[in-house]
Amino acid sequence: MTINDIKPIPKYIEKLIEKKDKEDYKKPDGTTRFYAYISRYKREIIKITVAVKQYKGKRYYKQVAVHGLNAINCFVKDMGFYFIGGYKVGWYAEGIQKYEKWYEDGKWDVAEDKYFDPYAFIVNREYILKFPEYKYSAVTEYRYVDVFKYLRLYKQYPQAELLVKFGLSNLATYKTILSLLAKNKAFRRWIIQNRYELATHDYYTETIIAAFKQNKPLDEAQTYLSWKKKICQDKYYNPIRELFKGKLLEQFFSYIKKQSASENSYLDYLKACNYLKLDMTEDKNRFPHDFYRWHDIRIDEYMTAKAIADEKERQKLYKSFAKVSEKYLPMQRNLNDAYICIIAKSPAELIKEGNTLHHCVGRMGYDQKMVREESLIFFIRTVAEPDKPFVTIEYSLSQKKVLQCYGDRNHRPDETVMDFVNKKWLPFANKQLNKIKKANIIAA
Repeated sequence: MTINDIKPIPKYIEKLIEKKDKEDYKKPDGTTRFYAYISRYKREIIKITVAVKQYKGKRYYKQVAVHGLNAINCFVKDMGFYFIGGYKVGWYAEGIQKYEKWYEDGKWDVAEDKYFDPYAFIVNREYILKFPEYKYSAVTEYRYVDVFKYLRLYKQYPQAELLVKFGLSNLATYKTILSLLAKNKAFRRWIIQNRYELATHDYYTETIIAAFKQNKPLDEAQTYLSWKKKICQDKYYNPIRELFKGKLLEQFFSYIKKQSASENSYLDYLKACNYLKLDMTEDKNRFPHDFYRWHDIRIDEYMTAKAIADEKERQKLYKSFAKVSEKYLPMQRNLNDAYICIIAKSPAELIKEGNTLHHCVGRMGYDQKMVREESLIFFIRTVAEPDKPFVTIEYSLSQKKVLQCYGDRNHRPDETVMDFVNKKWLPFANKQLNKIKKANIIAA
């Protein structure tokens, strides 16, 4: 196909576009919209994208892209593409704008097929059924507008039609799924049996494959994979990844879930065990049968050993801690809220907080983190009981975010507390932190 083969928009197509545009844009807003229609060039299916703009009560239609089903390039006219801003169309020839845009000259240019293909509702999708090879493709039942992507895969994997007919258009363009469907009858039966859940939830492809191969519920497989992504992407969890490699990581996930423990609590436990030089390849250390009991035992042993080693540094630590606390004092919040947020003033306050709330803030080196200005510890209190430990926060100075927020026995606070922390205190604290940094720059 050449640019000379591109025909004007048929009148009946304009009417179909106008009808759809009136449904979608009852009140004209001056924006440029995109629609598409299917046509043919000889034996090739082509898709023509039309830009629509309403100006002074009149609709203007302009062909801006032509894609061929089996082509590697497309034709583009008077349309620019920005990775951030999306697609822009020039309307100089139609008299809507005074000057030509840099990307418009009224001529058709060649571009890669994967670019210049804006989201566009197809007004005559059923036209595809005129082609014998796609008569049974279920393309009119396919829920999305990327029909060329679907048809290309359907040609290679006819099993895509099965997915569409069972309401699984969301899976019909995933090669991994289609390839397994083509090779495995059991997988086809499993897909049909689980079609409702697959259609109503957004599962990773890895989740679907894992749930099938391991005979697991989809939500269980998804929960594990989401957790695994978090563990594998955050350097904070490097010690866990180093200890639990391969299939052991899933075993670890099952373990902390059964023990109602958190990754952060286990990190504290692991740090204590490593300090005490325990053999973490032994299951009795790696998977203690009563995690919280052994967690507290190891932490106490760790603290005893650490106290002996660090006694000489204690006075220095207290002075440095107080200095850091005073520096970031403006990040406290005591306004007209149900809660207040105060910064820890000394390691002793951390110990009291940890002992009262039965967690490790006073025993696992958080005082050192404060002194090094890696993270700060804040206490959430109720206005009614400002001196009573309630919720503890670890805040990262480099990331400007809350790393941990726990109440008694590492339980997550209720939504009212989390709303205060995330919507009130955190924006306030980040704003104050910027002021502190600016003041330090000026003083230097």
